[in-house]
Amino acid sequence: MKFLKGLLEKVLTTIILNVLTPTLTLIASKISTGNWFSSFKSPFFIIISILLMTWLISALVYRRVTLIKAKNNDSLATFITTPLHGWRKIAEVDYCHVKWIVEEPIHKIGQQTDVNSIEVDSVARCPNCHAELEEKMNFFGRYLWICVVCNFKKSNKESMSKEAMRATRIAKNYLQQDKKRNYN
Repeated sequence: MKFLKGLLEKVLTTIILNVLTPTLTLIASKISTGNWFSSFKSPFFIIISILLMTWLISALVYRRVTLIKAKNNDSLATFITTPLHGWRKIAEVDYCHVKWIVEEPIHKIGQQTDVNSIEVDSVARCPNCHAELEEKMNFFGRYLWICVVCNFKKSNKESMSKEAMRATRIAKNYLQQDKKRNYN
């Protein structure tokens, strides 16, 4: 938190300096020469402006890279509910050009599975070798899903957990349609 606060102060200071420097130069130029833009032709002003812009760009790039590294290394504890007898794979769903494993809780013998109790595994599978995919965020905020076995790569706008929720909705829809067909 302390590091983030210090970084934010540095970036905010840089932005303020980049806005105030040209403004103060305009005012000083108007007072000393009567012309608003005469100081902008000064080599001193050009060098200072280039240095400030370089500092601003490098501070923003550094901030973005550190946030991406923190997000890629983030290991948040997730609370997962596990049924008493575990999960059973019932299907695979193709969504976002990858495989998602649909699971249902194992119940007592003869008990029907409720559509709302099925879940999709939160980790997508490679469409080629069915290995679990790793997720990393790139510089531009997109997610890259990588298979460590066959080197399959997929770029996606949304995170794997968000897409897993969508795949769960798709799987529930398929199961409801299948139940309707069986009853009719």
